[in-house]
Amino acid sequence: MLSAYKDYWKKYFRFSGRSTRSDFWWVVLTNILIGIAAVAITGGSLFSSLSSAVSGGDQAAQSSAGISGFGAVFIILYQLAVIIPNLSLQCRRIIDTGLSGWWCTLVALAYLLPAASLVALLFDAYNAGNTSNSFWLMILWFIVQITILVINLTPTDAFGRHRS
Repeated sequence: MLSAYKDYWKKYFRFSGRSTRSDFWWVVLTNILIGIAAVAITGGSLFSSLSSAVSGGDQAAQSSAGISGFGAVFIILYQLAVIIPNLSLQCRRIIDTGLSGWWCTLVALAYLLPAASLVALLFDAYNAGNTSNSFWLMILWFIVQITILVINLTPTDAFGRHRS
């Protein structure tokens, strides 16, 4: 697990090559555990600061709010820091399954579609229109996510590109 996570950071900008299923899923598990720990720390301090503010404990509320704010900043910075290594790991995983590197555009779509959906939702709300554009973009995002999941679960060379 630790070696897979080290390789994840060492191959930060490496979009070529291969990444096995185990390497991929160990990194995913590690990132999930880091996220759970950060949210647990942040969520606990946020709950504590809210309960202290309601009960009138000003000093404790400020201290807890500081921890909560630090946790939120940590989560945001960590999520920004892992975008490029996640993209490169995902591209290496796609290549490992035997698919062309062009399939990596699905990963880019997975990052861009929620933002496009939000823009469409705001645009529709501003123009007092319906929200069908953002709905269809999120449906497309869901289909892209399912496709990426199936690719990630696929064994090495399942699509035969690298078979001898």
